[in-house]
Amino acid sequence: MRLPGNADHTMPTTHSPPATDSASTGAGTASPSTSTYRPQPGLACPDCHAPLAPVDGTLRCTACGRSAPIVDDVPDFTAAATRAERQRFDAYTAALPSLCARAQQCGWLRALEEIVLPLPAVGPGLFAYVTDESKGDLTFLLDIAAGSRVLDLGCGLGAVTVAAARRGAVCLALDISRHQAAFAATRCHQLGFPDVYPIAAGDNLRLPIASESLDLAIMNGVLEWVGCAEGFTGTPDEAQRTMLREVRRVLKPGGHLYVATKNRYALVHWAGTPPDHGAQVRWIGLLPPRWQRVLLFGTRRDTGARLHSLRGYERLFADAGFRVQRRFALLPSFRAPRRFVPIDSRAIVGLTSRGATADGERRIERLCFRLLPARLARRLVYCYGFLLERPR
Repeated sequence: MRLPGNADHTMPTTHSPPATDSASTGAGTASPSTSTYRPQPGLACPDCHAPLAPVDGTLRCTACGRSAPIVDDVPDFTAAATRAERQRFDAYTAALPSLCARAQQCGWLRALEEIVLPLPAVGPGLFAYVTDESKGDLTFLLDIAAGSRVLDLGCGLGAVTVAAARRGAVCLALDISRHQAAFAATRCHQLGFPDVYPIAAGDNLRLPIASESLDLAIMNGVLEWVGCAEGFTGTPDEAQRTMLREVRRVLKPGGHLYVATKNRYALVHWAGTPPDHGAQVRWIGLLPPRWQRVLLFGTRRDTGARLHSLRGYERLFADAGFRVQRRFALLPSFRAPRRFVPIDSRAIVGLTSRGATADGERRIERLCFRLLPARLARRLVYCYGFLLERPR
């Protein structure tokens, strides 16, 4: 899937908007990819974890015989997965095949401009989100050495994948959408980062990756949606624990997982702003899930999306076998973080100091955070970032 002629072009190390010249983005004239599937290092059967071998356009398990098709150079282990927000982003979902094809023809950025930007209602917002590289700044918190094996779990269209690849990592770009994984890899290849491998998987919360083979995994805005997995029959909380334990399995002892997610008890929710997860009813997300189901019975379907409190996340990580190394408040959110504030008794003062608030925070938040004690402020921020370790 790597396009010719782009290997010598890299992105700047800041999160300024991407360059628009054709040489640096692949947005000019580009030849369609004629490469064939490149064997991906460290893949394994998601059921029995035995090695996989390419056989007649598929990857077949050498032990149990399970096979997954290789479609457009992407091994696809999913079973027709559907995103929880399909109804809202239906036009976007339908446009993904054209987006991938256009990216191969004229470059990833021009494809976004032609296919995503004109989409009604969601286009401009999606375009800004996908091309804003600030979310990739999280890689500066992580120990990514050249040659590190990194999994971007729920890679979307590849903003975080690009940031990890820029630091020399060998990246697995995994998403339940084959087209999104393919676009993320194409984007990286056109920017001169060839060691990025797309995978479609995760709808049953099983990863087609060998045990203890990764140095780092990243879940940026993914954990809250894990309960929507169509191939898992347990509760949303069980789904989150299952996914975290699966990530732990594929990490080397001493490996790390970075999780960025939203806070169930964020100040904006107490102020009446409904979360963009689940029922989207004012204040309902502050109640325990069982009470939410009782109050919404017969009126709204439980999508499976789940948020937790600071303590709730820490319990969840401990249950999955992780140790929390560092905790951050992400301001204004993980979608476009401008500051990563460590949550400890001293640094959290940054949340309450005058002039310290970031763009996007509302006036009531700025006022309240200046008045609240630090030990309470840390429990009311909008988004958290956690650096977790798999103990040796």
